[in-house]
Amino acid sequence: MSEMNNVSESAKSYFASHPDWNERYKALINEAFEDEEVQQFLKENKDNLTKEEVKNSYSKLFEFVKEKRKVAEGAENQLAKGFRPRLVLNHHYIDVQYVPTEEYRRYEEEQRIKNCVELMDMPVSIRSADLDGLLALPERKNVMLELSDFLTDFAKERQKFHQGLYIYGNFGIGKSYLLGAIANEFARRKVRTIMVHLPSFIEEVKGSFHSKDKTDNTSEKIERIKEVEILMIDDIGAEDLTEWSRDSLLAVILQYRMQEEKITFFSSNLNFEDLREHLTITKNNTENPMKARRIMERVKFLSREVRMDGNNLRVKED
Repeated sequence: MSEMNNVSESAKSYFASHPDWNERYKALINEAFEDEEVQQFLKENKDNLTKEEVKNSYSKLFEFVKEKRKVAEGAENQLAKGFRPRLVLNHHYIDVQYVPTEEYRRYEEEQRIKNCVELMDMPVSIRSADLDGLLALPERKNVMLELSDFLTDFAKERQKFHQGLYIYGNFGIGKSYLLGAIANEFARRKVRTIMVHLPSFIEEVKGSFHSKDKTDNTSEKIERIKEVEILMIDDIGAEDLTEWSRDSLLAVILQYRMQEEKITFFSSNLNFEDLREHLTITKNNTENPMKARRIMERVKFLSREVRMDGNNLRVKED
């Protein structure tokens, strides 16, 4: 007679000597012994468990089978949602250990990636941006080759300063999406990134000057932007430029990142020369070529100019 049959006969004998036990409970325990994983576990541990120890572990066998069924059915009342039961030996007794399911592991990975990317004034859809969807587009070939070289160099020497990319091109071709995809790629590599829409952030900072909200954390955001390992500045050149936004905000952030050699990416509708012209004249028509040139020195130190081509994805085709 097999070991499994011996255990089953032992269970029947035990129940016979305890006539007061609930018939339903007896049926459940018998059901537990019919489970293939239970049978395999008992077979593998036949030399480590006595019949008495198995008897004393009936409740754990029942728990294992019950919770395994709940996981398979996706029941809401699981004992440990997101975890599956596993039988283990615990000082010569059978116990149940709960380990993460594959679905839960994937969820945890997705959450970890999300937590590595902080979005400031960016659409939530950016979180799902992925480089795979861009690789096959021929009009993206130039920028994708540049990005591939960057990621290769970064992987070899993460602690070394690497110039980011200044990605420019026409309105609506997916530059922000690409920055988001790059940020998500860094997150998979456990690198913290902040992506900020510059025009919106400047307006937010300006609004905070007049705010009476004592919980306003604008200053903390500016510090995080300055210090984060990798920064994505989206839509530079689209802001309403004032002397304050240029000299007291943008210049300060870029100066810090240049001094500390922090990796920085940009997206813009303007190339380097057009951005210089934009930075020269403020909203009140005050010209200051010197200030514009100094900011451009920092932009050029931090990034290299790469043109991105493509159709306007925001225009619905007939």
